[in-house]
Amino acid sequence: MKKIILFGYFLMLSSIAHAQLLWEISGNQLKEKSYLFGTHHLIPISFLDSIKGIYPAFNSCENIVGEIIMDDPSIIKNLQQAAIITSGETIKDLLTEEQYTTADSILKDALGVGLNEMRFFKPAMIENIYLLTIYDKYFQIDADFQIDTYFQKVGKKDGKRLFSLETVDEQIKILLDRKPLREQAQSLYEMLTSSEKIINQLEVLNRLYLKQDLEELLEYSNNDSMQTPEDKWILLDQRNIRWAEQLPKQFEKGSNFIVVGALHLPGENGVINLLKKQGYKIKPVK
Repeated sequence: MKKIILFGYFLMLSSIAHAQLLWEISGNQLKEKSYLFGTHHLIPISFLDSIKGIYPAFNSCENIVGEIIMDDPSIIKNLQQAAIITSGETIKDLLTEEQYTTADSILKDALGVGLNEMRFFKPAMIENIYLLTIYDKYFQIDADFQIDTYFQKVGKKDGKRLFSLETVDEQIKILLDRKPLREQAQSLYEMLTSSEKIINQLEVLNRLYLKQDLEELLEYSNNDSMQTPEDKWILLDQRNIRWAEQLPKQFEKGSNFIVVGALHLPGENGVINLLKKQGYKIKPVK
């Protein structure tokens, strides 16, 4: 299951006065209520027990809506194909000799393999592998009991219909192809040489999520110097706008339990505000 989580961390985490992850959607001539839940793609499902009303909300819905269908059989094949550099270059061509030597040493310490073994991988793929490894080392990942997968697996077993807001290929493109290779290589180098900062960021993001504090999550993300405004637009705002345009048609299919990364909820271009602008009533579930 870890292969699926490679999609996740930066896709997860893009003003609301409530410390709240679960929201009720009604009004605007909806026949049935739907629910919107902000997930953390790497937090274990035991966290759900602390969220009031989440199981009744989930059980009441006919449809489960996620960013992607987590057991889509095309994930592994498409990800493997998209991860490979096809231009004839290797990672060694994208870094200076000094950068290559430093990055290689850090990766060998963390992963047990260096850049030579991953020379045909796109730098963004290497970056996500490294990030996942670091997260697992310090915070542990129970990939078989992960929130997005849990809701879809249980929903499917209970006869609920599964829908996605994006295709696997759309998420892969965002993950691996939103930057040119040389920019990816520089981003990889910066991450590898800033491991203490990365660990601290992961710790803070986890803490704010467990507090269910969407405002602080958004503020912390906006102050992240390692992501450019263009990154944030592509990873969050642009996708939120597209999802908010899709959801009215989804509401016509019945009651929906919508599960997306928590940072997609708050802010001017967050899903909550975008749905409110369309006339829906969005309120926290108490």
